[in-house]
Amino acid sequence: MTGRSIIVAALFALALGQANAGVIYSVAFDTSGFDPSGNPYQLDVNLTAANGTGDAASVTLDNFSCTDCPITAQTLTDSTFSQDMYIPFTAGGTVAFDLTLNPDLTDLNAYGPDSLQLSILDQFNNLVTTTDPYDAVLFAAFDSDSPTVNSFGSPDGGSPLFAAPQVQETPEPNSAALIITAAFCLTVRRKLRVSSWFSSVAPRSAD
Repeated sequence: MTGRSIIVAALFALALGQANAGVIYSVAFDTSGFDPSGNPYQLDVNLTAANGTGDAASVTLDNFSCTDCPITAQTLTDSTFSQDMYIPFTAGGTVAFDLTLNPDLTDLNAYGPDSLQLSILDQFNNLVTTTDPYDAVLFAAFDSDSPTVNSFGSPDGGSPLFAAPQVQETPEPNSAALIITAAFCLTVRRKLRVSSWFSSVAPRSAD
């Protein structure tokens, strides 16, 4: 394979990779109202498989911006009925991170959606109370390739007091852009073929 052919193949792979990437959400919330005596707090990330045994769904938190948060991506895969991942942080400022959801819709019609719930625990493993009946701060049902992420803050008079996290879905790669990329790859490949054909039929110089 020539160098130019490798470039074309790489562009195809990039386009396919972007089309199949999980959905990314930016999440941010203010913890200035949290009781410092509860530090360190933890994000309790729970993933539940509706089929009761697990599947290929996963969730990843990365690009953290908060005190004492991890510096590497944290991933949880739906390998059993229910599993949790605990991510420590020190409250007092803004907690921000990127949330990537990769739903597995294989058993959706038979068993219903998998689900993500993110809650907050203090250092004594007490749940921080929110307006959600199960004290979730974030909740998403994996009922589509692009699930809706619901956010919850503290109830009136709650302790600590905090607003529901801001959740913003990162725009997915534009379909038109992917089509243009694919068309460009095909054009380059066609030109390479034509160039190769002319090279093969070009007259040889006289000896």
